[in-house]
Amino acid sequence: MTDSTAAPHQVRIERTFNAPHALIWQMWTDPRHFERWYGPTGATVVVAKMDLVVGGARHISMATRPCGRVCSRGLASDEVG
Repeated sequence: MTDSTAAPHQVRIERTFNAPHALIWQMWTDPRHFERWYGPTGATVVVAKMDLVVGGARHISMATRPCGRVCSRGLASDEVG
């Protein structure tokens, strides 16, 4: 996939869901919900920080077998919703 609107070092993911916008937003922004669905089947996901305001941070850890643990961090640069 090539996205000419994405800046370097930026990822853009699009998907259509048959669900209300508010529910999708909650699944991405509420740590309790995010930990239950994010990652492959069998993964353990832990949200250490989810501060999704402009300039806020997100810290996530995901453990799978046999790959081990992967940690990711991100900064919120824009609000949508």
